[in-house]
Amino acid sequence: MGNDDGNRGGSSPACQVCGRPVRERDPRTGSAPPCHRACRGSWEHRRRLERERERSAELDESMLRARWSARQAAASWRDDIANRNELVADADRYRSIRAYWLVRTLVLVMRLEPRTVASGADPRTVELTRQAGRRTMDRIADIIRWKWPRPWRNDPGTGDEGTLDRTLEGAWPEPVEGGETGYRADLDHADTAGARTIGWERIIDTIWREDHRDPERSGPWTLGAGGEA
Repeated sequence: MGNDDGNRGGSSPACQVCGRPVRERDPRTGSAPPCHRACRGSWEHRRRLERERERSAELDESMLRARWSARQAAASWRDDIANRNELVADADRYRSIRAYWLVRTLVLVMRLEPRTVASGADPRTVELTRQAGRRTMDRIADIIRWKWPRPWRNDPGTGDEGTLDRTLEGAWPEPVEGGETGYRADLDHADTAGARTIGWERIIDTIWREDHRDPERSGPWTLGAGGEA
């Protein structure tokens, strides 16, 4: 009420466009408008620009927040891949060691207990031969000059490749910062990462080289100078 009386008494606010006093009044409220009628177009244009600047500032702030969130998510994702690779490396190492010692154990049993292996009746040795498979058993038998029957060839439970899990998951390449968009190693393993199987031939060749590298290395578990079975 006091403001309206003041306006009627000649105290007029300055026009927000031209700066001169605004003597017009809103007939409904009696208050002065923010500008003259003649300045209305310029005032509305100025208001649109201000709103656009405000919206632009809000969009910039939202974009910065989104970029920060994306960087945080990408960093967390890279950490997840690094952690996954560390866990997979341990699991792959375990599978490789298990396959390695299966071959060593078979060589030992075939040298020390040839009759037991040749009978095909001992459940423990049968399980070992089934884990290794026909091809691996034949390869070991050939190397150690096995002269006994080969029951694994007639065992329906023994396949060519064996039952032992030799699948290696392999490490995924860790993405560089900013290169997340085209990363596909976690989808199709197209770049030598991803699942593969360690071959029995490779394991046997590794053992053979170990046993022949040292001329003094001997024992019934070796593929070297361990005596004929």
